[in-house]
This record gives sequence, structure tokens and C-alpha cells, in this order.
Amino acid sequence: MFVRRVLNTIGGDMRFIAFLGCIVLVCSVAFGEVTTPIYDIQYTVEPSGDSPLDGQTVTIEGVVTAANYNGFFVTDAAGPWNSIFVYTQADGCDVEAGDGVTVTGVVDEYYNMTELTRSGDATPIPVSCSITSSGNAFGILPLSTVDIAQEQYESLLVEVVDADVVSLGDHGMWTVDDGSGAVPIDDDMDYLYAPVVADGLASITGVVVYSFSEFKINPRFSSDIVPDDPSPHYAVFGDIVTMNGSLDVLGDHYIEIQDGKIVSISGTAPSGVQVVDVKGLIFPGLIDPHNHPQYNVLGHIPFPGTFVDRADWQDDPMYGDFNTQYYGIRDYGGDDAQYENIWKLAEVRAMAAGTTMIQGSNTFSHSSDSHARLGIGINNVGRFPSHAYSSTFPLTYGSWDSRSAEFWNRFTIHLSEGISAGALNELDTWDGMGLLDDRTTIIHGVPYGPAEWVRLAAADAHLVWSPMSNWVLYEDTANVPQAIAAGVNVALSPDWTPSGAPDLLEEMRFAEQINQAEWAGVLTPEFFAKSVTRNAAMAMGIHHRAGQIAVGFDADLAVFPGGSVAPYEALMAASAKTVRLTVVAGIPRYGDPDLMDQFTFLENVEDLNLCGHTKRLTLAVDHFAIPESGTPFADILAALQTAYDATTPQLCEFLGLDPCKGEGIFGDGFESGDMLAWDSTAP
Repeated sequence: MFVRRVLNTIGGDMRFIAFLGCIVLVCSVAFGEVTTPIYDIQYTVEPSGDSPLDGQTVTIEGVVTAANYNGFFVTDAAGPWNSIFVYTQADGCDVEAGDGVTVTGVVDEYYNMTELTRSGDATPIPVSCSITSSGNAFGILPLSTVDIAQEQYESLLVEVVDADVVSLGDHGMWTVDDGSGAVPIDDDMDYLYAPVVADGLASITGVVVYSFSEFKINPRFSSDIVPDDPSPHYAVFGDIVTMNGSLDVLGDHYIEIQDGKIVSISGTAPSGVQVVDVKGLIFPGLIDPHNHPQYNVLGHIPFPGTFVDRADWQDDPMYGDFNTQYYGIRDYGGDDAQYENIWKLAEVRAMAAGTTMIQGSNTFSHSSDSHARLGIGINNVGRFPSHAYSSTFPLTYGSWDSRSAEFWNRFTIHLSEGISAGALNELDTWDGMGLLDDRTTIIHGVPYGPAEWVRLAAADAHLVWSPMSNWVLYEDTANVPQAIAAGVNVALSPDWTPSGAPDLLEEMRFAEQINQAEWAGVLTPEFFAKSVTRNAAMAMGIHHRAGQIAVGFDADLAVFPGGSVAPYEALMAASAKTVRLTVVAGIPRYGDPDLMDQFTFLENVEDLNLCGHTKRLTLAVDHFAIPESGTPFADILAALQTAYDATTPQLCEFLGLDPCKGEGIFGDGFESGDMLAWDSTAP
């Protein structure tokens, strides 16, 4: 835990990491710690494959080859029998591929897969994990598909070449064959690929796992799967607003994109690839650090007044009427029949506003619903490797008393939502549970004053600010200038459409009205730009791959009209209908026809109409595990409109995609006070 926190604090200073690794190794030698070769743990002649050291505590040293939401894989030598899985979901080992590690744990056979884990049940001793170095090289073992089903290759990183997809199974499973025999492909890690029978793969890389009585290949990420037809490789040209640490703006520059990543940034056009001049400002894709997309089919609840905290408005009879209306829409045609349609509507609305990532659900990539919801059109930061968890206070003690020891990059918690003394006291309770640290991202924090902000800053905690939702419900909001002055990282989020804005751009415009009316405009355009990019990435623990435009980062981009002279002001003036282009994981998903039509590799392109502006959208994909994945957006919108029309009570108005209806889309209860009147018709 100390190592993880130090690494976060120093921001990845390699010299210090190397020094820290030396300290760890010296201590190990000083105390006479003996390491066990992984070969001695894994090698067996028993048909069951059980380790000869099953149940024993061992210490290993090696290099991490892959990591997932449950732990990581380590190898200490080339060849068979030399890799093992380390189960660490609750033990605070924050590692990545290439890290050198020293690990102590108990050898265990989990459904016949050998792993290191914690010891004991009543009073378990956690797995001990120390990072000793970083950036280490490791090999990939080439195998034929028929060879995978052997005990000696368990947990090894392997590669199969020249294989075809031969079948599609249940639970996201599929199989490939290079002509020697079929092998299953698992979906327990964070890759996005929609297999189709007879697809050719130039190569597929992954770790060998054993589950449900068979060996499988588990790809680590999308680039581990290389189709015969390569992924889009192109470049965009424009004024790049990097949102890096120095806020560099690069006029007339090129961003080269391949395999969903940014591979180069240059003032010279890359050779041999298509270049699209976007004629605008290229920002990193906006990040919504907290939302409830599954509710975002309805506008504002027309509450007659304001409240003191969350419990207060949830006890109001009108909230019960809202739930009746919402579940009537969601269950129209059968239980949860419209659920995924609501998610898709929320995705498209977010993409239309330049948003490429949302923290909206605790889903992992191995569950098919995480693909069906956020992942095909837009990224969910709850997906590994961000490892963000979201919950609402109060927590149940029996379920959450050990959370302080667990591995979460970020724990996003609805805390202090309201103006009551009870809302304020929630911070003390959270801190008393040992949970206030650099992993804490507090959503709301409405009643905090200078003392609380200093407390958050001292813990390196983060704040997600939702001013519209706060104002509608409490006629108050978090004092962001105080938070910033104390050193708290602040990100912006709409919360949800029943009390917040429909998208990040509209939330930003409302926040600016709060800024002018309450704080004399002290919050700058630069702050607002950071609050939806780099600050949001930090609040979600994904700042190593998102939130700025940099080589190696995710190719998530948003293009807005404007020039390099005043880029942040241009962002604040933007609205969904003026967004030029939204790129998610390297795929242009939404934008103006003159841009979208240049990306000839796009499929299933649809037309949308926003305020009389024609836009193009590509959302539907052919994913065998998700029946509704190929549904055109027009059909989704029509189905939801039908469900709304058939549902009573019609308390809230239907929130489709058209942002030009004005305040009516949020109901008559939008103006909770006389101070602010929100204009939803941006130029």
C-alpha cells in the first residue's frame, strides 16, 4: 500500500521508483527472505495439475505480463511452467505490465488453476506485493491453438498467428483455430472486439487461463487482437488543445491514430496515412466523472421547492411518482425491455456533446452488459484498468468495513449531498472508516467550508462538482473556489437528467452562471476546460491514459469550432449541435457530414437532426453477445418515445436527443430559485 501511494504521489518518477525498488530488495536480503522459482510451484506430473506446494506460503520475484480487475500474472523465466496468477483484488497491489515485483502469498488451486492468494479465512493475511522496478521486457510464447490446452502453459503470455474465428458461444466466449484445433477465447479483460465467424486474425495474444474445466486464451486489451483487416490508421489535422500539464496549444498539428491509441503528434503530416482536416480545435474527449445514464430518458422532476439533503427529496411523494414513470418506461414491453435503449440514448447524447468517457456503472469488461451499455459507443471509466467504484453513502458496515484495505484506483462516493448537519457529518464518518485518502472522489460535498477543503486536500482526495443538480435540489452548491484554493482537484459532472443538465457542455454553461453570480467570475475558462478533461481523468484514476492529448494515450478526441487564440472560451461556447467530431477509442462516432464522410471505413452510419443541423452517427455494431447491439439509433429513439407515450403519470417530459426545445425539456420545476435562469439554446 505504501508503494502504491508513493508511486501516485511522485507521478511516476522513474529514478525514484528504481531507488525504491533497491530499498525493497535490500530489505528482503537483510531479513533472509527466500524466493521460490515459479517453476517449482507450477511443475507437476499429477493429472489434476495441482501444485506440489498447494497450501504453502511462498515468495516469488518476476515481471508482470498482464493485469486484470482481480490481480495480475507474473513470469520469472522463459518457457513452460514459469508463470502464475496472483489474486489481489482486496490487497492493494497496483501494478502494470513490465513491473518487476516481489510477491508473498499462499499457493492455492482455485478450481484447478494455480494462483497465489491471501492466507486464512477468519483473519486472512493479505498478499504482500512490492514493486522493485518498471519497464521490464518480457517474452511472448508462440503456440499453435491445439497446444494451449496443456497444464504447462497455464498463466503464460502466448501468441497464436493466422487463425480464424470458428464459433461464437455463450457469455461472450468465442473460439479460434489455426488449423491445428480450436481454442476458446475468454472475455475477462478489457478488450473491445466483435468477432464474426470466418473472420481472419493475423494474430491473437493473451494469457492462458483455466476456468470452467477448459484452458482459454484471455486477451489483455484490444491491440492483442490483430485482424487480417487492420484497424483504422489515419491522422487528423487542426489546432490541438493538449490539456497537458503546461496546457500547450499546438496550432496546425497532426495527430496520428492507430489501434485506438495516439501514436504520434507532429507539425509534419505522417506519411502513408489518410489525413482529415477537421477545421477546428481538437480537445481530448470530454470525461463525465459521474452520471446515472440508466435514468437519462426523463427531464427534471418538477419539485415544488428545495430540500436539505438527499433523504429529504427522496421522501417527497413526487419522487415516488417519478419512479413510477421511470420504471413504466423501462419495463414497457417486459421487465427491463427498454433498459439498454435508455443506456444507448444516454451514450449518444453524451457523444453529441464531445464526451467520450463516463463513470456511470460498476461494470467490468467480462460481463456482457458492460459491452451492451457503455463500451460499444462510449467508454465507461468503471471498466478495468481504471478500477473505479461508485456508491452512495451510507454504506452497510458488514459489506464495506474492509474497503480501506482494498485496491481501488478511485472510490467515487455520494457524500455530503445537501445542506443539513447530517450531510456535513458524513465526511467525519467516512474518514472514521479509514476511507479518506487519495483514492476518494467525493461527489457533491455541498456544505463544506475551508476546514473541510483543507482536510480533503491533505488526503489528496478529489471532488466531482454537479452545480445544476445541487442548485435544483438545494439551492446551494459546493464552494469550488475554496476547494481550489485549498488544493483540491475538482471535476465537473451533470449527475443525471432528472435534476442536472443533459450533457457536460450545458452543465459547464450553468456552472459559469454560478461562477459569475456567486464568485465574481473567479473560475477561469482554463479551469472549466481542465474540469472536464485532465482534472476529471485524475478524479477517476485514469490520468495515465486519458484526459490529455499525448502519444500513447487513448485516441479519444472531440473537435469544436474555434481557433488557437482563445480555445477554452471556444469550448465554453460550444453545444451539441456545434460539435464537429467525436472520436472514441480511435473510431469517429459522431460529427458533421463533411468530416464523417471522409472516414470511409465507418459502417452503419445514420443521420441525426439536431436543431436543424444534420449530423452523422455510427453506433450500431454486430456483437454476437449483445442482441440489441445492432439496433439503429432511430429505432431506439422511436421505441423509447412509444414507451413514454404509453406510461403514466407523465410527470417529467421525455428527454430525447433534441437540445433545442428550451427549458421545457426539464419540466416546469427547473427554476428552483430566482437567482438563475438557464438558457438551453446556445448559439
